[in-house]
Amino acid sequence: MLRSPAKAVSQPDLPSLNLEEDNVNCRKRKQPEQEFVTPAMFEAFMLRMEHSLKDINTNINDGVKVELSKLSATTTEIKSDLNSLRQENAELKRSLAEMYSQQHETVALISDLRTSLDFTSNRVDILSQRVDKYEQHRKHDEELTIELEATKQALRNIEIDLNRQQQRERLLNLEITGIPEAKNESLRAIFLSVANHSGVTLTSEDIAHINRVQPKQIVKGRPRSIVVKLKNRVLKDNIIAGVRKRRGITTRDINIPGDSKPIYVNEHLTSQNKMLFKMCREAATAKMIKYVWIRNCSIFMRKNETSPAVLIVTEEDLRRFR
Repeated sequence: MLRSPAKAVSQPDLPSLNLEEDNVNCRKRKQPEQEFVTPAMFEAFMLRMEHSLKDINTNINDGVKVELSKLSATTTEIKSDLNSLRQENAELKRSLAEMYSQQHETVALISDLRTSLDFTSNRVDILSQRVDKYEQHRKHDEELTIELEATKQALRNIEIDLNRQQQRERLLNLEITGIPEAKNESLRAIFLSVANHSGVTLTSEDIAHINRVQPKQIVKGRPRSIVVKLKNRVLKDNIIAGVRKRRGITTRDINIPGDSKPIYVNEHLTSQNKMLFKMCREAATAKMIKYVWIRNCSIFMRKNETSPAVLIVTEEDLRRFR
């Protein structure tokens, strides 16, 4: 017997081996042989299989198309739903963002309002304290106002009394304005000439005092006034009446060289009464008051010939005059 070839030298290409017939063992098939299949039978079988496959393919294609159509519709619907959800999600995000922004603004506004409220509350407290202090001061001021008015009234009364006293001291005085000043002038001689022109005979002994006085407001070119104090009030009244009777007096009337200038002879009023007399004349012009005059250093006003004479002592008397 021959041994089988070793595995290491086995040849996979059996046809290439030159094996002797003696080395080949013939064995019987374990299964029985099948029936013989003719080409016609095989062709018919193949036709049947082809038709079956076509039917199966057609059914499968139709089913797949239907399912694909359903799936496409479902997919389209899902896509539409997804788009709607995306839009709703975006809208929701924007709404949430706006809500957050509004919330932040509201929180900031509330914070500002709290700050403003605290500030306002503090201001109200301060103002309330100030009002309380103001009320206290107002009450105190009212008391001071009453005291001040009383003091003013007392002061006015004192001023009136002082003015009256000063005016009484001038009852014998005459004030002459408009006489030019000259060196080495004799005021007594000048005044005697004025009295003589008015029809009153005087002597030097009738004159208690005479001098020029400096006005409060100096006017360039205007001479200082001459103030004469007489010893007799009757003489003073007669001189004033005589000058008025002759409708005034001029420098030429008393032989003063130069151009003729008017001379004014009046009662010697205090500064306050001079101002009051000026106001009375201005009021008379504005209110068509016919008479304003001075007698015994007192100021009088009369609306017309039938009206009573009214003594004017203060500005209040002038304001009440009708």
